[in-house]
Amino acid sequence: MVKPLEATRGRALLVCVLLLILLPVLLPPTGVRAEGLRPAAPEWELSADSLSHQLDPSRVTAEGNVVLSRPQEHGEPLVIRADQMVYDPESGTVEARGRVRLESTTEEVEAEGVVLHLESQTGTLEQATIHLVESGVYVRGAHIEKTGPESYYLEDAWYSACRPEEDCRPAWSLKSSKVYLTVDGLAHFVHPRLQVKEVPVLYSPYLMAPANVHRQSGFLAPELSTSRRRGDGLALPYFVNLSPSADLTLYPKYMDRRGLQSGVEFRYAAAPGSLGMFQFTYLKDKHQDTADDPYRNDGWLRDSSQRYWLRGKADHDFGDDLLLRLDLDLVSDQDYIMEFDSGLMGYARSTSAFESMFDRELQEPSLATRRSTLQLFRLRPTTLVAGELMGQQDSRHTLNYQGQEVDRNRRGTPLQALPRLHASGRSPMRSQPYSLAWSNEYVHYWRQEGIGAHRLDLHPQLIVPLPRGGGWTEGRATTGVRQTMYQVNEHDEHRWEYDRYQDRTAFDFETNLATTLVRDFRLAPQGPSRAAFDRPVTSPGLEHMVRPNLIYSYVSRSSESELPELDSVDRLERKNWLTYELNNYFEVFGYRASPPPSPPAPDDSALAINGPAEPEPLALPTSPPGDFWSRPLAFFKMMQTYDIDEARRDLEADESRRELSDLRFDLQASPLPSLDLRYQTNLSMYGQGVNRYELQGTYRRFGGSLTLNYRYLKHSGMREPYFYTEAGDSRHDVRAGFTAPLGDSLTFRGMINKSLTEDYIADASFGVTYHPHCWAVEMEVRRYVDEKSFMVVFTLDTLGEIPRWLKRGI
Repeated sequence: MVKPLEATRGRALLVCVLLLILLPVLLPPTGVRAEGLRPAAPEWELSADSLSHQLDPSRVTAEGNVVLSRPQEHGEPLVIRADQMVYDPESGTVEARGRVRLESTTEEVEAEGVVLHLESQTGTLEQATIHLVESGVYVRGAHIEKTGPESYYLEDAWYSACRPEEDCRPAWSLKSSKVYLTVDGLAHFVHPRLQVKEVPVLYSPYLMAPANVHRQSGFLAPELSTSRRRGDGLALPYFVNLSPSADLTLYPKYMDRRGLQSGVEFRYAAAPGSLGMFQFTYLKDKHQDTADDPYRNDGWLRDSSQRYWLRGKADHDFGDDLLLRLDLDLVSDQDYIMEFDSGLMGYARSTSAFESMFDRELQEPSLATRRSTLQLFRLRPTTLVAGELMGQQDSRHTLNYQGQEVDRNRRGTPLQALPRLHASGRSPMRSQPYSLAWSNEYVHYWRQEGIGAHRLDLHPQLIVPLPRGGGWTEGRATTGVRQTMYQVNEHDEHRWEYDRYQDRTAFDFETNLATTLVRDFRLAPQGPSRAAFDRPVTSPGLEHMVRPNLIYSYVSRSSESELPELDSVDRLERKNWLTYELNNYFEVFGYRASPPPSPPAPDDSALAINGPAEPEPLALPTSPPGDFWSRPLAFFKMMQTYDIDEARRDLEADESRRELSDLRFDLQASPLPSLDLRYQTNLSMYGQGVNRYELQGTYRRFGGSLTLNYRYLKHSGMREPYFYTEAGDSRHDVRAGFTAPLGDSLTFRGMINKSLTEDYIADASFGVTYHPHCWAVEMEVRRYVDEKSFMVVFTLDTLGEIPRWLKRGI
């Protein structure tokens, strides 16, 4: 008879692989054949307050603070903790009882009892709670079968992202009769019921939900909507995970008054600098405007039925500073984007997605001419070489105005750049202080109807620094010649009345002369100076820099009356201007205090023998005490331009000379690091008073922000440098927005864009988001153009949005 080993006292460490080596020696042979030998189990380490081992049957019993662990060098780290544990070396199974915990890199399990096969990681769990670490999901069940290293089968299961607590009912949970769960995959629910505070509210015969943070194919949250012009609508998006770097999302949406609107979104990311996203929506519209039911009550009747919008952006990095950029924007008619601006595939959501992915937005929804470009360029520190293909689409079409057909075609169709080639750069001349700059461009403007042209524009410039007058002045002079050549083309029935070959020569010259005066001021009696490195100072200081600047600009060109007018290059503004600027810059700075060094401990023996030592002279520090800090505080600029040609012009009867531009003021201040203010205003020299001002402000604090843009233009035709004009209408508008978090879970936000001239709100919204632990609700009221809407979105952590509801025409 084999007696069990005597139980050890105190905490002991037993390496199970050592037991596996010793057991075949201790046990008598039983006729096991070589082909039936079991492979060696991975190494496990066992520790407990009390350990005992019996030989027949072979088992190890551990009690009190039991820890069984597998080190990382032998596989995925796994730790099993329990009050009691029985380990069977031959079968490789562990039976644990009492406050059992299983801990790995992907999951944490708490149970009352566990039977686990260590090699296959299969077994059963009693009264267990599983916490998936990456996704934050909790799953509970009275009886759970562990079917693999990261898979489970549960009956009568509970699932939630809310942390389970004994004395508090979770905000939401899923109760299901059966659950098939994969830690790195999906959770499949059979007969799940959505519970709010353990009260059932929704039922489904089957449901799939993510069990991790990785992307999985499946249905997304649906969208419910209602509108006077669209009727009731339902959108049911479906996400397809094509690969780790590509996905596809389908957005079918049915509106009972408009028909089926189909949408698709494709995204990919081949490399950090090579990514793309494309969206397409299509609607075969069942609705047509009538005199009793127009789109915007403007008298124009829309009759488009095949309606679509294609937009996309892509960037590709070929390496060696060679980049490709694509911007695509095509629409069926000028009203489609504005009419279907909201929802899962609306303008607001689309432009936000593109800005987040590419840091550039879509074009304004109200633009009737949509531009698409394909650019290939190489950007170096001193040169830029680029090629572009540009297409422009005119989305305006034939409309009916109060029953009468009107063609809204203009002088020809939009221009297409096929292609545009550009090269620019700047290069210093060898052993000389001068540098040569150039900006050259060739473009072929083609259009289906109208006047196009081949145009070559060459613009070399010479940049010369001015001599520094004793170190007090600085400046530079830039002079260049610009030669522009045309070969004009006629398309369709349009005829060009001048010679097809045209050219223009322009000369430009610009020089400036400036000086800089700087002084530091102490803001306290012992305030600092930037040169005060010879004494320990920590109080802040103020630096004031004054930079007066005088600029002369001259542009002379030959006649442009026989040139085609294709873009801004074809009409150069003559200049003979003298501009003065008075620039003031303010900056605060200082040194962070450094603790003084501790004095050395006195040597009593030296004092007793030699008496007090003579005091040594103080050593002045040669560097600032602590780190230097600075930040811009404000700048104030005043500027005005004098037109020399206007001052010399011969006046006709009833004409007045107006050679001075508006006196312009620009003030920007940051009195606090979180507050930025800027105010710009123009004062007319000819009796118009203040004809322009703009106030911009941003305040950020405690995670919130407040922004304001208040603008007034007496004449919309005003252009910098703001010479006298009466062209255009008056514009007076305000844009404002705020975000205000109240605590950790409640956030208010709002924005308004209003024309004060017309007393008209173009866009306004107010929303609130409440996001406690494991769920969120978002509500928003919005007015866009002439329509008001209300949206409610519920979001459950890990599950995402549940049906969003959108009400238009409130």
